[in-house]
Amino acid sequence: GEPSLTSAFLWINPSETFVKLERDTQGQAGGPAHAWWTSESGVLDAAVLVGPAPAEVSSQFHTLTGSAPMPPLWALGKHQCRWNYMTEKDTLSVDANYDKYDLPYDVIWLDIEHTDGKAYFTWNPASFPTPEKMVDAISAKRRMFVNVVDPHIKKDDKFHVYKEIRDQGLFIKKVDWKMMDDPTDAKPADWEQPEKIDDPAAVKPEVWNDEEDGKWEVPKIANPAHKGEWKGKQITDPNSPVTDFEGWCWPGTSGYPDFTDPRMREYWGSQFALDKYKGTTKDLYVWNDMNEPSVFNGPEVTCPRDAIHPNGNVEHRDVHNMYGYYVHRATFEGLEKRVPGDRPFVLTRSFFIGSHKYAAIWTGDNFAKWEHLQTSIAMVGALTLAGQSLVGADVGGFFKHPESEMCVRWYQLGVLAYPFLRNHAHLETPRREPYMYDESTMMMVKATLQLRYKMLPLWYTAFHEYHALGKPVVRPLFWDFLADAQTHSDEQAVENQIMLSDVVLVHGISKPLSESTSTTIYLPSTAGWYDLYTGAFSAPGRYDVPVTMQTIPAFYRAGTVVPLKSRIRRSSACMAMDPHTLNVYVNPKTGEASGRLYLDDTRTKKYQDGKSFLDVEFEFKGGVLRASSARGDAPSEVSPEVERVEIFGLSASPSKATLAVDQAGSKHELSVISRQVPSGPGGTATYAAVVKVKPWIDLSKGTDWALTVQ
Repeated sequence: GEPSLTSAFLWINPSETFVKLERDTQGQAGGPAHAWWTSESGVLDAAVLVGPAPAEVSSQFHTLTGSAPMPPLWALGKHQCRWNYMTEKDTLSVDANYDKYDLPYDVIWLDIEHTDGKAYFTWNPASFPTPEKMVDAISAKRRMFVNVVDPHIKKDDKFHVYKEIRDQGLFIKKVDWKMMDDPTDAKPADWEQPEKIDDPAAVKPEVWNDEEDGKWEVPKIANPAHKGEWKGKQITDPNSPVTDFEGWCWPGTSGYPDFTDPRMREYWGSQFALDKYKGTTKDLYVWNDMNEPSVFNGPEVTCPRDAIHPNGNVEHRDVHNMYGYYVHRATFEGLEKRVPGDRPFVLTRSFFIGSHKYAAIWTGDNFAKWEHLQTSIAMVGALTLAGQSLVGADVGGFFKHPESEMCVRWYQLGVLAYPFLRNHAHLETPRREPYMYDESTMMMVKATLQLRYKMLPLWYTAFHEYHALGKPVVRPLFWDFLADAQTHSDEQAVENQIMLSDVVLVHGISKPLSESTSTTIYLPSTAGWYDLYTGAFSAPGRYDVPVTMQTIPAFYRAGTVVPLKSRIRRSSACMAMDPHTLNVYVNPKTGEASGRLYLDDTRTKKYQDGKSFLDVEFEFKGGVLRASSARGDAPSEVSPEVERVEIFGLSASPSKATLAVDQAGSKHELSVISRQVPSGPGGTATYAAVVKVKPWIDLSKGTDWALTVQ
């Protein structure tokens, strides 16, 4: 048939919008498709992204809307959150237990209970009396902190944020509409018509005697020309009383700032300054929740559509879907000013086109249900296709409590499929930190977290491709394998699988073993696939494979060189100076592979100067691994070195390895350990080799090295 093509339609309207998709051949796959788009208000503002390939559609989207900045590396690590850690002691005990059980994580979060009566930018003085000391204790472990700061403002005359926003007139308003006569509506000149007129058909009776019967009067009938009593047209009084809109949220009665106003955004951002937001440090970042905005007693549990934004005097219905965007943008810009040169981190629940430039996103309050685990795969993929790559679902679900098996499966999926990896939990659920489960469960979760940290160099490199080229960090299979029709029609490929960059394919397991001990996977048409855990080679195709609790199906694409780190420590920052491992997955048809590693200081904006980074491309060809290109200057804050190379898919067991380096007096000791790897589904047995190098290969020296395996 004809080759598959890709295009996109971008509808840019922040009011309530309905979309209908329909095929001519309803109930059948394929056939012409139609889409209907309608919004409640606003103007027609749309763009057609013509493609014709997925990479070109993604690039066109970011050309139109802007590129995402590089996230700090720590944002790609493990985030530990719940509603709520209730005291400083509670918070620090969670941190200590992660260390006790040697579980890596990067960020601990505080929800609304840390505040003084739900007044944001404050701390509960009884539960968090020395917050800066607590945050410094986390920082000393080279970890980060996140506080929730929601956009509903507690109504309290003693709360400075409320008073200052109110006094500047920056809250959303409500109007108590009164009616008045329309002064332009004049009574027509012919309006005066009597209600009754003489009956023209009436005739004085012949027998009528005026002396005896009195004077005869003509009977009256209704006047057909009578228009009734004149009443002028009523209009809304433009001088109707206006007050601040108040709604009910976590603090009780709350005001809602007009974030469409640049003055409000400037004020909001200024509140994150270290001398204003007391108890915070440069290592504390922000979570904007409830920013739809949430109004518990409002119609549709949000701001009334006819509430007025003073900036422009527009109704809320016209800007609703952009409200959250303006909130997290203001937070991001405030954090930028707080510590110039730092990379801000903001998490948002509500977002709009362009949010990728300012915030991470999560999929909202999910449940500890198997179907929610499965659904998260398509949800994350849909968000990344829409230009938002720093996204994820709450691991384990927010509501209810995941039993051990579900907990393990969710982590196994999340570490490979969620760019933003956080677990969160409702206030009324049992504690679910990994160490709260039985030892067997904890050890399986630990193994998945260690895998995430091992793969951080790949994740970070993928985010640079997203930053520079607009490529989604994770994406549905069709994005990379459009010519393979199964990737956009096979249920397993579409609903249960997702790619990490063009390197890793992962298949989520969303059923307990009591229901199924096997699953069906689809490996797209390419040179082949290597099992992520064993290195076993599989040919493309559809296979039924057994499932164990230790892993879920995951594969490296043949023909890739994958940057990893083998030394796992308590946080990503603690691994900064550790050397890298390069895994080579040989294309069996060509004997070749290629890949990339991107490095910068992981936390500042120095990478934007065009030189404060190291970007290395690798190629493996004819049994030789080398850097085919290297750009930039390696930052001193991270290691540019390689201590280990693992090669998979060799046709014979290698006996030795040599390293040629164009540096005078450079001598290296190499050791080689090889093994045979059994075949995977539809594949063949191959050999793998581990080459250890001392001293390590220094990638900052450019392309003057070559590692040969014989």
